[in-house]
Amino acid sequence: MNAVVPKPVTTWRDPAFWAIVIAAAALRVPGCFSDPWLDEIATLIMTGQLQSAMGIVTEMHTDNNHPLNSLICYLLGSGRPDALYRLHSLAAGTGAVVLAWFIGCGAGRLEARFAALLMAVSYPMIHFSNEARGYALVIFFALATFLAMQRFLSKPLGAGAAAFWLCTVLGVLSHLMYLSVFIAAHAWFAVDAIGSRRKLLHIAARYALGFAVPWVILALFYFLLFKHLHVGRGPSYVLGDILVRAFSFAGGGPATGFVAISVAISVACLFLAATLRQRHMGNGAWAFTLTVIFLPPVVATVHRFDVLPVRYFLFCIAFGLVAAGAVLAAAVRRGGAPRVAVAIVMAGFLIGNGINVYGLYRYGHGSYREALQLMAALNEGPRIIVSSDQDFRNRLTLKYYERDLPADKQLVYVDRHEFPPEGTPWRILHRIGETGPIDQIVQDRYRNSYALVKHFPYSGRLSGWHWFLYHRSTSDGT
Repeated sequence: MNAVVPKPVTTWRDPAFWAIVIAAAALRVPGCFSDPWLDEIATLIMTGQLQSAMGIVTEMHTDNNHPLNSLICYLLGSGRPDALYRLHSLAAGTGAVVLAWFIGCGAGRLEARFAALLMAVSYPMIHFSNEARGYALVIFFALATFLAMQRFLSKPLGAGAAAFWLCTVLGVLSHLMYLSVFIAAHAWFAVDAIGSRRKLLHIAARYALGFAVPWVILALFYFLLFKHLHVGRGPSYVLGDILVRAFSFAGGGPATGFVAISVAISVACLFLAATLRQRHMGNGAWAFTLTVIFLPPVVATVHRFDVLPVRYFLFCIAFGLVAAGAVLAAAVRRGGAPRVAVAIVMAGFLIGNGINVYGLYRYGHGSYREALQLMAALNEGPRIIVSSDQDFRNRLTLKYYERDLPADKQLVYVDRHEFPPEGTPWRILHRIGETGPIDQIVQDRYRNSYALVKHFPYSGRLSGWHWFLYHRSTSDGT
């Protein structure tokens, strides 16, 4: 006998709603106080040099420019506490949990609870709620787009279309990867149009009402801003490793290894099952969900990108988790073994994400400020002369934290092309991902030796890197 599925509800009066949202906010606050890393620093430096807000469009021609985030940082101005630049991400990350609740409410209260809970404790969702970047914003507007599209398809005239226009504008300004959501909205519209059996002229009119304005705005953004973007260089990658890491993190798994592969495969199957269930239930949203979850991996497989971080698959994670909430709710209603299986899955999900979030709390994106302060404390004389293995990344990071040095200390960074034969007193090496073997003694190209002073780790997952601080050895080896 089939279980009775409750009528869809849309309410925020459920005590579980407030408990989950408050917990989501509490989980996201501590990470806001960690050290900013390179991408945040680059944004803060660039916006601090602008003469007007228009410079975000006319001067910041780099993929590090997420326009809406850049505008917020510009309006806040330079020299503010680091956490202040992350408040909008904190708000958007918490707001995404609220939107997940209301998306789940379309199927039932239990679906809403699962969708919101999965989003609330998801490590990737927490992580990017702690950065002065556009990722938390784009996730928020992507989920809002789903709700706006849902309303537009049921009531084409009025607020539904206007809400979809607004979400499109703000989503694209948050991050260019929003385009996959825009494509997914087309897939949902196409499935709805085919199922409606309306006349072609009527479908065309509905399409124009919903999509004409966003297309015009996207074209304007392209010619004014995105056409001129320069994509920076990133670390080399293996696509399979990136996908495993993304889908493993989605399920609360580790970054690498057999467990990560197992979790990633299980999560991908769960997301696919959730999409197929939407189709079985007669919900045209399955086309949107299928597209937004699986289009990015397909595109990344067909086209080799110069830069492909895990964060480019955040839509896969967010919409997969929301859709998975309905599968878990259905299993709970069946009782017996399925309910036990859900309890086991949720326990593993909570524990795994808890471990990843703990790493974020403990190490953050790196301990750059502490490293510079240690150099200042141990340095002989007022000039702290330092070199590194990567000029752009490390120089920019050091220059940002230079403001925290004592008044009697001055940072002097030596570029690779100016490197002296006698070496520099201090040298920093950086590493992304696993640390691997840590060298206690290293040499520069002139065979000057440096002894390890301290390793400054980061959480090792999504943003930042390890720093290894070395001091030049004297002729007697000390």
